[in-house]
Amino acid sequence: WFPRFVREIRPRHISVHSLLVIIMTAILYVWGSFTLYMLEFRGVEVEGGLMAAIFHVVAASTTSGFNTVDVGTMKSGTTFVLVLLMFIGGSPGSTAGGIKTSTFGIMALFLPAVLMGRQEINLFRRRVTAPQINKAFALSFAAIVWVALTTVVMGFTEGQNLMPILFEVTAALSTGGLSTGLTPQLSVWGKLLITLSMFIGRVGTLGIGFSLIGRPKTIKYKYPEADVLIG
Repeated sequence: WFPRFVREIRPRHISVHSLLVIIMTAILYVWGSFTLYMLEFRGVEVEGGLMAAIFHVVAASTTSGFNTVDVGTMKSGTTFVLVLLMFIGGSPGSTAGGIKTSTFGIMALFLPAVLMGRQEINLFRRRVTAPQINKAFALSFAAIVWVALTTVVMGFTEGQNLMPILFEVTAALSTGGLSTGLTPQLSVWGKLLITLSMFIGRVGTLGIGFSLIGRPKTIKYKYPEADVLIG
């Protein structure tokens, strides 16, 4: 796109998906780097602290597994920020894990749409339909449920604080590669849960669900609408 723009050739428009991914990635990188610097690296040299913060944010978001500072020595606030970044992960089509930046972006944009009484999202003069929104929420909900249940079970079996366990489970589900150093100390059940989390994170929660349920069946009828109070 850029070389064609420089040569004054009208380039093909960037897709809505690409624009959403680029914007969400930039927002996560800027927010994460600033937060990590203020929480963890503010007391060191500015240049080195910023470089360390940016490096760990990119490593957690892209789930590459690299770190220059021992994650086990970081503050609880810093590890929680890394948990959020690993949970969101990278973008569709990449080798990164997590629920993906586009999924998080759709959910974030759906909140103001609901407040304005809309059932769909208008984005860059395009429309994100209800089935796509439902899929984004279903994927995120399934991932949240798995992380929560696995963390609680491992908290019971391992007898450790929940924050290191939450970090290990999220890193496994997002195939992040980062660790606080707790994994070698886990019991057999803990290691099995971490292994299963890595498998689910690589295949995908919805992919596993579809494989277990099978081909979706077409329903030829509809029940009357129910009035359920929300909030």
